[in-house]
Amino acid sequence: MPLSDEWSKAAYTAGRNLGFDDLTKLPAEHWQRVLTNVETRMRMRGIEAPDGWREGLAEQVGREGEGYAGPES
Repeated sequence: MPLSDEWSKAAYTAGRNLGFDDLTKLPAEHWQRVLTNVETRMRMRGIEAPDGWREGLAEQVGREGEGYAGPES
């Protein structure tokens, strides 16, 4: 599912805040923190997260197959 660039920009910002410039090299636990941060940022902007957004974002930033292992929020 394609997401707007705003989603990937939020992910890159969150990754940089964790000290990583390359999201493909983030350890899995840090990727989960990025996903949580992105979801929070988007909610604060009044943007509802669509179903499958985690997988879509993972694909968009080069982390295919690493959306989220837990339930959708």
